[in-house]
Amino acid sequence: MELRARKNAMPDEPHRNSPGDTRPQQFDTICNSLFCYRVPKIGSSQKPAHTHHSAILTNSIRAVAWTFFALSLCIAVLAFPLLIWTMHRASYTPEYRYGVAVGAPTSEGIKLWVRAANHTSFFVKYRHATEKSAWQSSQVFALSPPHFISTISIVELMPSTTYDYQVLVALSSNTTQYEPIQHLSGTFHTYAASPAAVRFAFGSCMGIVPWSDLSVFSHLRDVHDLDFFLHLGDQIYRDQPGELPFDTAYKQAWSDTHFARFMKDIPVYSMYDDHEIKNDWKTSETDSNGSVLYSDAMEWWHRFVASKNPDSKRIGTYWYHFSVSEVLDVFVLDVRQSNSHTYIHDDENKTLLGKTQKQDLFDWLLTTSAPVKIIASPVIWSADDVSRFGDSWASYVTEREEIYRFIEYHNVTGVVLLSGDVHFAAVFQSRPWLWEFSVSPIRALPFFKISDPPASTIFQHDMAFHYGIFSVTPFQEDVSQVKIQVEIYSYRSLLWLKPTCIFNMTLSTHDLQPIPKSDQ
Repeated sequence: MELRARKNAMPDEPHRNSPGDTRPQQFDTICNSLFCYRVPKIGSSQKPAHTHHSAILTNSIRAVAWTFFALSLCIAVLAFPLLIWTMHRASYTPEYRYGVAVGAPTSEGIKLWVRAANHTSFFVKYRHATEKSAWQSSQVFALSPPHFISTISIVELMPSTTYDYQVLVALSSNTTQYEPIQHLSGTFHTYAASPAAVRFAFGSCMGIVPWSDLSVFSHLRDVHDLDFFLHLGDQIYRDQPGELPFDTAYKQAWSDTHFARFMKDIPVYSMYDDHEIKNDWKTSETDSNGSVLYSDAMEWWHRFVASKNPDSKRIGTYWYHFSVSEVLDVFVLDVRQSNSHTYIHDDENKTLLGKTQKQDLFDWLLTTSAPVKIIASPVIWSADDVSRFGDSWASYVTEREEIYRFIEYHNVTGVVLLSGDVHFAAVFQSRPWLWEFSVSPIRALPFFKISDPPASTIFQHDMAFHYGIFSVTPFQEDVSQVKIQVEIYSYRSLLWLKPTCIFNMTLSTHDLQPIPKSDQ
């Protein structure tokens, strides 16, 4: 910085060059672009001791501090209304009087979840969507306060058929008059009874983000021609910010216009993770109060979600599996109900699944005949950094490797791993024959990818919302052989505003075979 001597005297002083000024000239006035101040004059009786440099530095720091304070104040003034709006949006309870969702289709039936507040009963009309045949009617089902929710099954349907449906509700408790409700109508499709192509979307994590709704579900519905959606946890964030009542958290998600429209027509298979209860929830790490919380969480989970999933084979459990058109079987894991403490020693006794669920998984692997077998986990399989991913398979490596060895030893062909939870997208090749596709968040705060990824890492993408598309196409000449295509889409990130495919991979049955036939 260039300094110049100011010739003007300080205020209330005689001019230094005037004849009447007999005082020793001990000071010069130094000016820079911001300040003027006095420093000892070189050669005077005062010691300079770099005083002018210190003064410049002090005032520069002061200027920077005031600038920073002013900017911080401006940011605070602008951010405060956004914070208030975000807190309001995260805590408000929507009215959500009517809702309907299809679930757990087979080749001959489907489940229908219905909410109709303040109505005592309902029934469903349905017909062939293409032929517009005569309406068929279900029996009448009751709706009970305070929740007015019921899940029913419609059976004796035709395979690979699209149906229109309408829900009609009672006008009053003492009348036989029923009327259709606009919000309670849609379409559903049954699965094929023979090998056929299957296409589904998957992902996890639907938090409250101020600048985003769930419009991605309208895009999925209108663009991708899906058979179903596989949701791998954190449908709600009832613990963030603060602890919301369970009904408030579910009503916020279910009342989103895009998600509600999606669920009316396309089945959603779901599994809970931690945020349906509390962040990083472990049943093994809780006390009696935590047991009450888990019990309450599961009551609401069953009421809003699990009742329309395929039925679990065991009473009081939530893991399940299902088949689609004889080409795809899916086992959906529950990683919260029966797990061991996260930070105990990792040996053969430590478990994320519990003995019963793990045995059910092994039995399923040995009995399923579908060419593609998906094991869906709410938490990531392949990330091994315990400091960051302790709430995942990274803390249960012994059990994870036991599962991998079981698949390899029994030469179970066609296994693919899916996961979510980590708020970024990644692809791993854990074995030459075993791939994992981890995709999240659907709508939540994006996180950074793994800075020091394991050697199995094939692809990573972060700081964006994500969903995956999984397609299975059987070959006509040999239905045991299939083509698998996996796509990962990014949307509303800093680079892409609309969903854009950022990863695409094609696999064959041969790629998923632990022991090639030539080696058997």
